[in-house]
Amino acid sequence: MIDIKSYLNDGANWQAQCVLSYVRSHLDLPKSYNVEVGRYENCREQGYVFTLIKDYKQVLHIAVYEHRNIDSIVIKSFKGFFFNTPRAEDLQMKDKWDYDKSFDYGNVIECGKYVVDTFERETQSIDNTIENADFMDNLNVANDSLNTTD
Repeated sequence: MIDIKSYLNDGANWQAQCVLSYVRSHLDLPKSYNVEVGRYENCREQGYVFTLIKDYKQVLHIAVYEHRNIDSIVIKSFKGFFFNTPRAEDLQMKDKWDYDKSFDYGNVIECGKYVVDTFERETQSIDNTIENADFMDNLNVANDSLNTTD
């Protein structure tokens, strides 16, 4: 057995680990989606990168980590394709204050809810776009059949 203080000691700080646990237990996406997670490492900023995947394509990345100066949990969302877990350089941040959202120290549940809600909104947006495209394709086929003359 492992001492409880060493268990889950993957280098991420406790706030990021709590957000990871929250996301794992509350994320409920359609079967065509998957979320993968990897470690985010930038000196004292240690956390995770969550990657939303649909049909084997990376759709959205969300980095979650404790900020080095203010101890708040911060989130940086970004897009792109990466063979490995995106690194700090891949986030294309102007400086250490360039992040999308921050949560006060200890507000891990609020942060976890934000990650889950962001992924759910993204999947709904993608699915709505696909449904609208399918509808338009069907409408065009119907219009084409009406406009044909024998």
